[in-house]
Amino acid sequence: MFWWLDFNPQINGWTVHWPWSGAVTQDITSLWSRARNSRVERRVLNEVASYGKQIGTLNDLVYDMAQKLGDEELTSRGVHARDQLKDYIERIERIKAEERQALIPDEPEEARRMLEALLARHPQLFETAVKSVAE
Repeated sequence: MFWWLDFNPQINGWTVHWPWSGAVTQDITSLWSRARNSRVERRVLNEVASYGKQIGTLNDLVYDMAQKLGDEELTSRGVHARDQLKDYIERIERIKAEERQALIPDEPEEARRMLEALLARHPQLFETAVKSVAE
């Protein structure tokens, strides 16, 4: 009927839906991917680890290796990079802690409901909680 309203182009084999013109959600990772096989990349992200997890692991490894070397074995650029990496790791951990804290309800009744739901889904947490309170 109004063919000009159906302008959803194909990019790399994926249909791009403009706002209010199709699916509410769409996977756009393949649009950014430069991998030879985007199916493999999607599986790795879904089944193994996100980019953030992968980079976090590399950050930890590189930082630990740089710490073992010491300042005299690194160039000034290496010392600077190690210090920057340490700053990034600390800031990321701070953000993670803030986000975990934001998940905890302020209202005791809401917190009780959340705790009941967690214990219903993960009963093994009860034993851990009792042990940690006893210590």
